Amino acid sequence: MALPLSPGSRDDTHCLSAAQGRECDLDDSLTSTRSAEEAPAEAEPGPGPAPIPALSISEAARACAVSRRTIRHHRQNGDFPGAFKDENGVWRIPPADLEAVGLQPTLSYRLEEPPEAAHIERLRTEVAILRERLRAAEMIAMEREKRIEDLRLILRYLPGPEGSKAHPISRVGPAAPLDLGRGMERPSLPAEGAPGTRPPEPARESDLMIWLPDAPPGDRSRPGAEETAVRSDGVPVPVTGSAPSSWSARTRKARSFLPWRRPRRP
Repeated sequence: MALPLSPGSRDDTHCLSAAQGRECDLDDSLTSTRSAEEAPAEAEPGPGPAPIPALSISEAARACAVSRRTIRHHRQNGDFPGAFKDENGVWRIPPADLEAVGLQPTLSYRLEEPPEAAHIERLRTEVAILRERLRAAEMIAMEREKRIEDLRLILRYLPGPEGSKAHPISRVGPAAPLDLGRGMERPSLPAEGAPGTRPPEPARESDLMIWLPDAPPGDRSRPGAEETAVRSDGVPVPVTGSAPSSWSARTRKARSFLPWRRPRRP
């Protein structure tokens, strides 16, 4: 049986219910705040293993227990699609690419390396590139030599132009004697040391004089001068004195034939 409530008791009951409602709202807000804070913490993944950084050619060779040439050969053939060059120009290869070609990199190679290791690796890469270029240049030079030999062989078998054949060089004999003119014969000189011959005498001052036809007979004789006459037997005979008188007659005859010596006709 419900007892009738007085007006004062009704007000107290209403206040109590209102307070209880406020406490429920406060509890709900606290619960929602806690759930919101715990949700992101549960969504975050836990710390996993750190990824292995990309390796250089030397590091990959040591990690896989192979030579650097093997790693470089795989890189040149395109077996490492993820390979790249860092800021120092050194090739870096991801471990996944090494595992894709059947190599098993290990972490036992992670030793203390000197700071010059990257520089040495870059120099090795440059040396390998220069070797490849040198090999290519040698191949090109060999091909050029073969091409030149082929062209020489072709030119050797090509027919030459007409008239370009070289005539055989005839052996030139001794020079022929000069033609002294018709009716003139070359005087035969006696051989040196032949019996009955005398060596030629040096020319004297009187032999070098040339007598002109206009010269008077008195000028042709010089005191103390000797001239040589040749007899029919070929023996020279010294002659002294003036020139013969027949020379003066020939001189007068030659003077009469000169144009300025001829008498003028009236």
